[in-house]
Amino acid sequence: MRRTLAALVLVAPACALVPTLTAPAAAGGETCLGQTPTITGTDDDDVINGTLLPDVVILGAGDDKFYGKDGNDVVCGGAGNDRIFGGPGDDRIDGGKGKDKLYGYLGDDELRGGGGDDILRGEADNDTLRGGGGRDVALESAGDDLVTGGPGKDAVSYAEAEAAVTVNWATGVVDGAGHDTIGNTERFVGSPFADTVNGSDKTDDLDGGGGADVVDGRGGDDLLRVSSGEAQGGPGNDIFIVRKTGVAVGGGGNDRFVMRGGTSRGGSGKDLFQVLTKGGGHADGGKSADILTFEKVKRGVKASLRGGKATWGDRVVTIASVEVMKGTRKADVLEGTNNGDFLNGLGGNDRLKGLGGNDLLLGGKGFDVGDGGAGGDVCVTESKPRCEA
Repeated sequence: MRRTLAALVLVAPACALVPTLTAPAAAGGETCLGQTPTITGTDDDDVINGTLLPDVVILGAGDDKFYGKDGNDVVCGGAGNDRIFGGPGDDRIDGGKGKDKLYGYLGDDELRGGGGDDILRGEADNDTLRGGGGRDVALESAGDDLVTGGPGKDAVSYAEAEAAVTVNWATGVVDGAGHDTIGNTERFVGSPFADTVNGSDKTDDLDGGGGADVVDGRGGDDLLRVSSGEAQGGPGNDIFIVRKTGVAVGGGGNDRFVMRGGTSRGGSGKDLFQVLTKGGGHADGGKSADILTFEKVKRGVKASLRGGKATWGDRVVTIASVEVMKGTRKADVLEGTNNGDFLNGLGGNDRLKGLGGNDLLLGGKGFDVGDGGAGGDVCVTESKPRCEA
């Protein structure tokens, strides 16, 4: 027998709470996760409050909100961008189409993303979070949870966890905020605490989060993000995004360091250090022939490999063991060392100083001056004092 207990529905155009009786089942015998609905939404932007009993809810085409109560509810989102709050029971929630936000809250909940880019948040207890067709984010906290991504590029985040976590990305096990199992998920984001994150031999996307983390990419061509801890590359060609006081250490591959702060240390490969306009930090090329580029900086720089320093505005980068330096699209002053260097001014009216060694000075666009200094230098510039070619 269909319940007649009323649900509160807010229809956006009316801008008023309107009490309505529980709606009949959807046309054509539509079901929610195999169950006949006891509440159905409209095509407007509804706000629906559940009952104290187990509800089976199908939302309509609008951007709806559903607030569950004590029952073990089953809720299916519609075509809109819905927000679904499960409540204290053991709930099953499917986001449907649209960019949805699903909240399990208390109880052992099962959350399923739909076709859009969804956010799934299980809260406490032992939850199951399943991604859908979009780029979904599972927000983890306490409990022993199962997280499974879908066909999109999905992420699991412990940014709201209340303790540090230890991650074995190769096995998909995360301990600390519970004992979680992660599968078919492309990106990991750590907690605000000191996490230990170990990657796999595949291509990983690992972000330590806000704490003093230790992130080890292991094998594969990884994307590693570090803010205040240390990220260690492996034998693959890794990309590091280095922020604040983070430390990134390259491995055996040809790595790229995106410098927003911190310390970037190259490994044995041919590494690229890329400085941003609001970046900074320390670049240490290490072994092999490494490149430092300022091409993303929006104003001219003054940089010296011999002096180990680059400045623009109030920004500073310190430099060690770099053989190739590229400037900006603006007017730069670039200086080499007493060894053989390659300086590339790119755009702007640049001044390039080779100092000692057999240097290659390439001005690029603009009226450039190449000063070779001592040694046999090649200058591709409009003016070339002390250049042999």
